[in-house]
Amino acid sequence: MRAFFLRPERRLRRRPSPRPSPASWRGRKREQPLTDHFDLTDDQRAIQEVARRFTADAITPFAAEWDEAHHFPRDVVKAAAALGFGG
Repeated sequence: MRAFFLRPERRLRRRPSPRPSPASWRGRKREQPLTDHFDLTDDQRAIQEVARRFTADAITPFAAEWDEAHHFPRDVVKAAAALGFGG
């Protein structure tokens, strides 16, 4: 028996796709988008609010200035890390 790499006809065969073809999607009703079923928990909303307040107070007022000066605010990144956001 010859090695696999010596038989190009085997490499050229296409395997059937596990996904349905777009033609089979026709006629099916679309389900509701996932965004309709997605709500944040109270903890997630609290985290979101802390992040919004932090960026409004510590980042947004200075962002243009930092950008123009090519400055990376390490102290702000450390403050974000202390709140649990990255860093």
